[in-house]
Amino acid sequence: MKITTAVIWLVAALVIARGRRPMLLVCAIAFAAGFVWTEYADSIRQTGPLTRLFSSSTLTTWTLGAPLDRIDPTLWALWIWHLTPLGVIGLIGLVFIRAVPGDRRLWVLSTIAMALAYAVFPTLFAQHSYYAVAVSPAVALLLGAAWRGAILARPRRFVLIATAALAVGTFAVSLPKWIVAFGPADPDHELVSAAQIQAATSPTDRVLIIGRDYSPAILFYADRQGIALPLAASVTDLPADLVAGYRRFDCGIDRAGDCVAITP
Repeated sequence: MKITTAVIWLVAALVIARGRRPMLLVCAIAFAAGFVWTEYADSIRQTGPLTRLFSSSTLTTWTLGAPLDRIDPTLWALWIWHLTPLGVIGLIGLVFIRAVPGDRRLWVLSTIAMALAYAVFPTLFAQHSYYAVAVSPAVALLLGAAWRGAILARPRRFVLIATAALAVGTFAVSLPKWIVAFGPADPDHELVSAAQIQAATSPTDRVLIIGRDYSPAILFYADRQGIALPLAASVTDLPADLVAGYRRFDCGIDRAGDCVAITP
Protein backbone atom coordinates (compact mmCIF):
# COMPACT_ATOMS: atom_id res chain seq x y z
CA MET A 1 0.00 0.00 0.00
CA LYS A 2 1.33 3.44 -0.92
CA ILE A 3 1.71 5.91 1.92
CA THR A 4 -0.71 8.29 0.20
CA THR A 5 -3.36 5.55 0.25
CA ALA A 6 -2.70 4.68 3.88
CA VAL A 7 -3.02 8.30 5.00
CA ILE A 8 -6.56 8.84 3.75
CA TRP A 9 -7.84 5.61 5.27
CA LEU A 10 -6.02 6.02 8.58
CA VAL A 11 -7.24 9.57 9.06
CA ALA A 12 -10.77 8.47 8.21
CA ALA A 13 -10.45 5.63 10.72
CA LEU A 14 -9.29 8.05 13.40
CA VAL A 15 -12.35 10.21 12.82
CA ILE A 16 -14.71 7.33 13.57
CA ALA A 17 -12.54 5.75 16.29
CA ARG A 18 -14.25 7.81 19.01
CA GLY A 19 -11.84 6.92 21.76
CA ARG A 20 -11.54 3.22 20.94
CA ARG A 21 -8.03 2.59 22.23
CA PRO A 22 -7.24 -0.55 20.19
CA MET A 23 -8.20 1.23 16.98
CA LEU A 24 -6.24 4.33 17.95
CA LEU A 25 -3.22 2.17 18.74
CA VAL A 26 -3.38 0.42 15.37
CA CYS A 27 -3.60 3.78 13.58
CA ALA A 28 -0.68 5.17 15.60
CA ILE A 29 1.50 2.17 14.76
CA ALA A 30 0.61 2.46 11.09
CA PHE A 31 1.41 6.19 11.03
CA ALA A 32 4.74 5.55 12.76
CA ALA A 33 5.64 2.77 10.33
CA GLY A 34 4.79 5.02 7.38
CA PHE A 35 6.91 7.85 8.76
CA VAL A 36 9.92 5.59 9.41
CA TRP A 37 9.65 4.02 5.97
CA THR A 38 9.42 7.41 4.25
CA GLU A 39 12.49 8.66 6.11
CA TYR A 40 14.41 5.52 5.16
CA ALA A 41 13.33 5.76 1.51
CA ASP A 42 14.38 9.43 1.41
CA SER A 43 17.81 8.52 2.75
CA ILE A 44 18.23 6.09 -0.14
CA ARG A 45 16.96 8.59 -2.71
CA GLN A 46 19.42 11.23 -1.53
CA THR A 47 22.32 9.03 -2.63
CA GLY A 48 21.56 9.30 -6.36
CA PRO A 49 21.75 12.32 -8.70
CA LEU A 50 18.34 11.54 -10.18
CA THR A 51 16.53 9.92 -7.29
CA ARG A 52 17.19 12.87 -4.99
CA LEU A 53 14.86 14.85 -7.25
CA PHE A 54 12.04 12.68 -5.93
CA SER A 55 12.60 12.93 -2.20
CA SER A 56 9.62 13.93 -0.08
CA SER A 57 10.88 17.45 0.56
CA THR A 58 11.22 18.25 -3.15
CA LEU A 59 7.81 16.84 -4.07
CA THR A 60 5.70 18.63 -1.47
CA THR A 61 3.97 20.92 -3.97
CA TRP A 62 3.46 18.11 -6.46
CA THR A 63 2.09 15.76 -3.80
CA LEU A 64 -0.21 18.17 -1.98
CA GLY A 65 -0.91 20.64 -4.77
CA ALA A 66 -1.66 24.33 -4.38
CA PRO A 67 -4.55 25.53 -2.17
CA LEU A 68 -6.67 26.57 -5.16
CA ASP A 69 -6.29 23.14 -6.77
CA ARG A 70 -9.03 21.89 -4.46
CA ILE A 71 -11.59 24.08 -6.20
CA ASP A 72 -10.20 23.78 -9.70
CA PRO A 73 -13.05 22.51 -11.93
CA THR A 74 -10.58 20.96 -14.36
CA LEU A 75 -9.05 18.79 -11.64
CA TRP A 76 -12.52 17.87 -10.37
CA ALA A 77 -13.51 16.78 -13.86
CA LEU A 78 -10.37 14.65 -14.20
CA TRP A 79 -10.95 13.03 -10.82
CA ILE A 80 -14.55 12.12 -11.63
CA TRP A 81 -13.42 10.83 -15.02
CA HIS A 82 -10.91 8.51 -13.34
CA LEU A 83 -13.61 7.29 -10.94
CA THR A 84 -16.15 6.60 -13.69
CA PRO A 85 -14.98 3.03 -14.49
CA LEU A 86 -15.52 2.17 -10.81
CA GLY A 87 -19.23 2.85 -11.20
CA VAL A 88 -19.27 6.19 -9.41
CA ILE A 89 -22.36 7.16 -11.44
CA GLY A 90 -24.30 4.68 -9.32
CA LEU A 91 -23.72 6.78 -6.22
CA ILE A 92 -26.83 8.68 -7.23
CA GLY A 93 -28.62 5.97 -5.28
CA LEU A 94 -27.27 7.44 -2.04
CA VAL A 95 -30.36 9.65 -1.96
CA PHE A 96 -32.06 6.55 -0.51
CA ILE A 97 -29.45 5.92 2.18
CA ARG A 98 -31.79 7.08 4.94
CA ALA A 99 -33.89 3.99 4.33
CA VAL A 100 -31.03 1.65 5.26
CA PRO A 101 -31.08 0.51 8.90
CA GLY A 102 -28.07 -0.53 10.95
CA ASP A 103 -24.57 0.70 11.65
CA ARG A 104 -23.42 3.27 9.10
CA ARG A 105 -19.81 3.58 10.24
CA LEU A 106 -18.47 1.90 7.11
CA TRP A 107 -20.32 4.35 4.91
CA VAL A 108 -19.11 7.28 6.99
CA LEU A 109 -15.56 5.90 6.79
CA SER A 110 -15.86 5.57 3.01
CA THR A 111 -17.24 9.08 2.58
CA ILE A 112 -14.48 10.60 4.71
CA ALA A 113 -11.81 8.63 2.82
CA MET A 114 -13.06 9.88 -0.55
CA ALA A 115 -13.31 13.46 0.70
CA LEU A 116 -9.81 13.32 2.16
CA ALA A 117 -8.40 11.83 -1.03
CA TYR A 118 -9.26 14.92 -3.01
CA ALA A 119 -8.82 17.43 -0.20
CA VAL A 120 -5.28 16.27 0.60
CA PHE A 121 -3.95 15.01 -2.75
CA PRO A 122 -5.94 16.80 -5.49
CA THR A 123 -3.20 16.78 -8.13
CA LEU A 124 -2.25 13.14 -7.60
CA PHE A 125 -5.82 11.88 -7.93
CA ALA A 126 -6.48 14.12 -10.93
CA GLN A 127 -3.25 13.46 -12.83
CA HIS A 128 -2.88 9.71 -12.25
CA SER A 129 -5.81 7.49 -13.14
CA TYR A 130 -4.47 4.56 -11.11
CA TYR A 131 -4.86 6.56 -7.89
CA ALA A 132 -8.59 5.84 -8.12
CA VAL A 133 -7.74 2.35 -6.87
CA ALA A 134 -6.99 3.90 -3.46
CA VAL A 135 -10.64 4.83 -3.00
CA SER A 136 -12.16 1.88 -4.87
CA PRO A 137 -13.15 0.14 -1.59
CA ALA A 138 -14.98 3.32 -0.57
CA VAL A 139 -16.81 3.46 -3.90
CA ALA A 140 -17.74 -0.23 -3.61
CA LEU A 141 -19.10 0.19 -0.07
CA LEU A 142 -21.09 3.28 -0.98
CA LEU A 143 -22.45 1.62 -4.11
CA GLY A 144 -23.62 -1.30 -1.99
CA ALA A 145 -25.30 1.07 0.45
CA ALA A 146 -26.90 3.01 -2.40
CA TRP A 147 -28.21 -0.14 -4.04
CA ARG A 148 -29.62 -1.56 -0.82
CA GLY A 149 -31.17 1.76 0.08
CA ALA A 150 -32.83 1.96 -3.32
CA ILE A 151 -34.12 -1.62 -3.03
CA LEU A 152 -35.77 -0.81 0.30
CA ALA A 153 -37.23 2.49 -0.88
CA ARG A 154 -38.37 1.73 -4.44
CA PRO A 155 -39.95 -1.18 -6.35
CA ARG A 156 -37.40 -3.90 -7.05
CA ARG A 157 -38.10 -3.90 -10.79
CA PHE A 158 -37.45 -0.17 -11.01
CA VAL A 159 -34.14 -0.55 -9.15
CA LEU A 160 -32.98 -3.44 -11.33
CA ILE A 161 -33.77 -1.54 -14.52
CA ALA A 162 -32.03 1.58 -13.19
CA THR A 163 -29.02 -0.49 -12.13
CA ALA A 164 -28.74 -2.09 -15.56
CA ALA A 165 -29.01 1.31 -17.24
CA LEU A 166 -26.33 2.78 -14.99
CA ALA A 167 -24.05 -0.21 -15.61
CA VAL A 168 -24.41 0.13 -19.38
CA GLY A 169 -23.95 3.89 -19.13
CA THR A 170 -20.82 3.48 -17.02
CA PHE A 171 -19.31 1.07 -19.51
CA ALA A 172 -20.18 3.30 -22.46
CA VAL A 173 -18.78 6.45 -20.86
CA SER A 174 -15.58 4.74 -19.73
CA LEU A 175 -15.06 2.76 -22.96
CA PRO A 176 -12.11 4.96 -24.05
CA LYS A 177 -10.29 3.95 -20.87
CA TRP A 178 -10.88 0.25 -21.50
CA ILE A 179 -9.68 0.61 -25.09
CA VAL A 180 -6.42 2.20 -23.94
CA ALA A 181 -5.96 -0.41 -21.21
CA PHE A 182 -6.73 -3.54 -23.23
CA GLY A 183 -6.81 -2.54 -26.88
CA PRO A 184 -3.95 -2.09 -29.35
CA ALA A 185 -3.49 1.54 -28.36
CA ASP A 186 -0.28 3.56 -28.29
CA PRO A 187 -1.44 7.12 -27.56
CA ASP A 188 2.03 8.37 -26.63
CA HIS A 189 3.76 6.63 -29.57
CA GLU A 190 6.00 4.68 -27.21
CA LEU A 191 6.06 1.59 -29.42
CA VAL A 192 7.10 3.71 -32.41
CA SER A 193 9.92 5.28 -30.40
CA ALA A 194 10.99 1.90 -29.02
CA ALA A 195 11.20 0.43 -32.52
CA GLN A 196 13.46 3.31 -33.59
CA ILE A 197 15.71 2.90 -30.56
CA GLN A 198 15.93 -0.84 -31.10
CA ALA A 199 16.89 -0.37 -34.75
CA ALA A 200 19.47 2.33 -34.00
CA THR A 201 21.25 0.55 -31.15
CA SER A 202 22.66 -2.83 -30.29
CA PRO A 203 21.61 -4.92 -27.27
CA THR A 204 24.84 -4.02 -25.47
CA ASP A 205 24.36 -0.25 -25.85
CA ARG A 206 23.32 1.86 -22.88
CA VAL A 207 20.66 4.40 -23.85
CA LEU A 208 19.71 7.79 -22.40
CA ILE A 209 16.13 8.80 -23.22
CA ILE A 210 15.32 12.52 -23.04
CA GLY A 211 11.89 14.12 -23.25
CA ARG A 212 9.73 11.36 -21.73
CA ASP A 213 10.21 12.19 -18.08
CA TYR A 214 11.10 9.17 -15.94
CA SER A 215 8.92 6.70 -17.87
CA PRO A 216 10.88 3.51 -18.67
CA ALA A 217 8.38 2.45 -21.36
CA ILE A 218 10.58 3.14 -24.38
CA LEU A 219 13.57 1.36 -22.85
CA PHE A 220 11.35 -1.56 -21.84
CA TYR A 221 9.79 -2.06 -25.27
CA ALA A 222 13.13 -1.53 -27.00
CA ASP A 223 14.69 -4.16 -24.72
CA ARG A 224 17.54 -1.82 -23.83
CA GLN A 225 19.18 -0.83 -20.57
CA GLY A 226 19.58 2.85 -19.81
CA ILE A 227 18.23 5.95 -18.12
CA ALA A 228 15.01 7.89 -18.68
CA LEU A 229 15.92 11.46 -17.79
CA PRO A 230 13.25 13.22 -15.68
CA LEU A 231 11.95 16.49 -17.10
CA ALA A 232 13.06 18.22 -13.91
CA ALA A 233 16.69 17.30 -14.63
CA SER A 234 19.20 17.92 -17.38
CA VAL A 235 22.08 15.86 -18.67
CA THR A 236 24.49 18.15 -16.83
CA ASP A 237 22.92 17.04 -13.54
CA LEU A 238 24.30 13.57 -14.13
CA PRO A 239 27.88 12.61 -13.29
CA ALA A 240 29.90 12.57 -16.50
CA ASP A 241 31.28 9.12 -15.78
CA LEU A 242 27.74 7.78 -15.27
CA VAL A 243 26.56 8.58 -18.79
CA ALA A 244 29.88 8.19 -20.57
CA GLY A 245 29.36 6.00 -23.60
CA TYR A 246 25.57 6.24 -23.47
CA ARG A 247 23.68 6.61 -26.75
CA ARG A 248 21.48 9.67 -26.33
CA PHE A 249 18.09 10.23 -27.93
CA ASP A 250 15.55 13.03 -27.72
CA CYS A 251 12.15 11.31 -27.83
CA GLY A 252 10.01 14.26 -26.76
CA ILE A 253 6.32 13.42 -26.71
CA ASP A 254 5.66 16.31 -29.12
CA ARG A 255 7.66 14.46 -31.79
CA ALA A 256 4.88 11.88 -32.31
CA GLY A 257 7.25 9.02 -31.64
CA ASP A 258 10.22 10.28 -33.65
CA CYS A 259 13.48 9.95 -31.70
CA VAL A 260 16.47 12.06 -32.68
CA ALA A 261 20.01 10.98 -31.85
CA ILE A 262 21.99 13.54 -29.87
CA THR A 263 25.74 13.88 -30.04
CA PRO A 264 27.28 14.43 -26.57
